[in-house]
Amino acid sequence: MTNNRIMLVEDEEITLFDLETSLKDMGYEVIGIAKSGLDAISMAKEKIPDLIIIDIILKGDMDGIEAATEINSNLEIPVIYLTAHGDYETLERAKKTGPFGYIIKPFKNEELNGTIQMALSKHEAELELRKNSDELILIANSVHDAIITSNENGNILFWNAGAKQVFGYDESEVIGKPLTILMPKQFQSSHDAGIKRVAKSGHSKLAGQILELEAARKNGEIFPIEMSLSTWKTGKSCYFAAVIRDISERKILEEKEQYAAFQSGVAEMSVTILHNIGNAIMGISHRASKMVEASRELQQTGEILGGMKSLLEKKRTSGMSDQEILSELEKILPNVGERLQELTKDVFAQNSQTIADGVEHISEIIKLHQDASHQETNSVQFKINTLFDNAIAIQVDDLQKCKIKTSVTIDPKVRNVCFPRNQLLQLMINLIKNSREAIQKRMETESLQGGEIGIIVALRGDNLEIRVKDNGCGINPEIKDSIFQHGFSTRKRGTGFGLHSAANFVQSLHGTIHIESDGVNQGAEMVVNFPDSCLE
Repeated sequence: MTNNRIMLVEDEEITLFDLETSLKDMGYEVIGIAKSGLDAISMAKEKIPDLIIIDIILKGDMDGIEAATEINSNLEIPVIYLTAHGDYETLERAKKTGPFGYIIKPFKNEELNGTIQMALSKHEAELELRKNSDELILIANSVHDAIITSNENGNILFWNAGAKQVFGYDESEVIGKPLTILMPKQFQSSHDAGIKRVAKSGHSKLAGQILELEAARKNGEIFPIEMSLSTWKTGKSCYFAAVIRDISERKILEEKEQYAAFQSGVAEMSVTILHNIGNAIMGISHRASKMVEASRELQQTGEILGGMKSLLEKKRTSGMSDQEILSELEKILPNVGERLQELTKDVFAQNSQTIADGVEHISEIIKLHQDASHQETNSVQFKINTLFDNAIAIQVDDLQKCKIKTSVTIDPKVRNVCFPRNQLLQLMINLIKNSREAIQKRMETESLQGGEIGIIVALRGDNLEIRVKDNGCGINPEIKDSIFQHGFSTRKRGTGFGLHSAANFVQSLHGTIHIESDGVNQGAEMVVNFPDSCLE
């Protein structure tokens, strides 16, 4: 049995004796006994118990509800109320303090133990949720870009450290305020109308896109931003999240083609990153919802157990013997215990691990994005296999969602290479993304259940050759020579930047890039060749 440390607050000696004896018999450790509200507050601060059982009615100027309220304002300790009073007004007062259960005097040991276990499990689940929430906030605050979330009314809910750097407002100045304070006046009315449309439909045409807009700083300065938007629903409520980057300096430097090409690669990668973060957040949100639902079930179970006294009295009044009542309880209580174990093991333990994995995944892809967003001018030596691992990891959620298998085959003679690493990473992200979209397009017209993307690295004479092969929609031979042109795209909403920037980068290193395909729905293969100067 457990050795959880419990503090008792009770001024009736008989009840106190019964409680202490029962708890010790069950394996709990009674670490302190207080007989007044003031003593309870002082003892709780000193001993920090795992759980407090407190009588609502106490002698003196402070009752149990007042004492519990004071304890909750300073300490995170679950409280169970002990009472012989069931009047509506008292229970309403008690509910406002957020108790973890009720025990009606006189109590049964089974009822007492079940309520305690329920309270401890619920408290552990809440702490786990808060811990993962805190970790997500730490990750968001480590990002230089602004990350802002709002509700369906357009009021700001979350404001990271990057948002303060971008806009100049402290968190306390914006939480609860409308998003329109961040916009030039001419855009505010259209923004409000858009928020209402998305809240009603639950969908946004802008979600997942990279948008260039104007924003307003605290000092009134209007400046250019790049924004990625995502939306999600929890229950009936709609929420929005935006990743915003100040592109004032970039706009000044965009006249240079190489910089423009690189930034378009960052933009393409940002869409993929946001998709992955959105998928991970939705998974975490789903798991968290399950834990909240289980917590409610635990609370309901406790309330049922708490009401068993009156039920037993009714059965005795109806003529049932104690032996008959005990037989009924023996049928019910094991099921209750089994369900509590299921919730603890299957819901809380498994979902907590999944949430932790999701947080780690978000941290990984944000770190990859941060590293890859810095333009490099000099080539560096690195192991090429790690670059492919990163390119796949950044978009692994989208690949898995489409049931696409990836494989990487590297000639043993190719170990270290010498490239501007971030530009080569963007190239590979673009090529893998292009293959994934081609497979998705073929899935829309054929009964293709999954896809394959193969990356092959080999030496071809004096050249380093990288091939990215897929079984996607292929390409019409008539447009083979056009796909690397600026602004050309086979997708309705494509920008045409991805493959164009890829070609610019390859050509800047005196390499070549072309596409091979046998036709529509016959797959395709991107072939990139670099000179031997890119080898170690």
